[in-house]
Amino acid sequence: AYDNPEIMCFGTGASIITEGDFCFFKPDYTMIPAEMRDRTAKLSQIADEICAKFPDGTSDISKELTIHDYLVKICYYNNDAADSGMAYTCVFNGYASCEGYAKATKYLLERAGIKSICVTGEAENLSGQKENHMWNIVSINGENYHLDTTWDDPVKSGSSVSHIYFNLTDSEIMADHSNFETDLKCTATAENYFNASHSVFSDAGYYSRLNMQSVIIRNLEKGERCVQLRFSSKEAYDNAVYTLITESKAYEIQENIKNLRPDLDVAENINYSKYDNFNIIELMF
Repeated sequence: AYDNPEIMCFGTGASIITEGDFCFFKPDYTMIPAEMRDRTAKLSQIADEICAKFPDGTSDISKELTIHDYLVKICYYNNDAADSGMAYTCVFNGYASCEGYAKATKYLLERAGIKSICVTGEAENLSGQKENHMWNIVSINGENYHLDTTWDDPVKSGSSVSHIYFNLTDSEIMADHSNFETDLKCTATAENYFNASHSVFSDAGYYSRLNMQSVIIRNLEKGERCVQLRFSSKEAYDNAVYTLITESKAYEIQENIKNLRPDLDVAENINYSKYDNFNIIELMF
């Protein structure tokens, strides 16, 4: 089922039936054939609608980003429902467990022509406790990357789509993911979200803050009320926390944006979150 998330009729149990010299494997089914056909058709139609929006020449990372953001926006995490592990549930019911997120991600990516697998392992939750988890490895421009749509759900940032787990290396994902086994190695960094969107900074000095300002304006123009900024080292990150938060230079950026772009809706206050494992500061306007 991980390799073929569109097959959604199997339950979690099975039985072995012996008749004479023969043994038969009988899986548990969660729905009748007619319902299976109906759900499969609907899932396929959604995939067609999404892929139809990609003009010729759309890059794989642009397709991946569109699918990632689509799923994160329409779905919320729910591990309690019996059907939460299905791709269909993620897309049509708007809730899913990590399994449902990963299966829906794989299904839509592959319909867009992007190779993907589901990966099982463990990850730290918001309480810092390890739990069983599932995410994806995707192939972009011949290189492999970790992609975790579940952990990028807005519940982690409170207001907008996160991209912290968009195209990570093995060493990066291991900051809070573990015990996963795969023959695919993820070492490339070119298609990491922050590298590809030019949101990585080596300091928080004057000229870097001007570039941050451009990134924030770009997000506000898209209706995103937060921006995540990644820093190239722990030292640069600690310096940025001090400069942007302690010294309140983030408010200076905010005032500049208000003066430059009065057409943009900028909040009076700024909230922030820190992600120490990834050297990321999130500013919410």
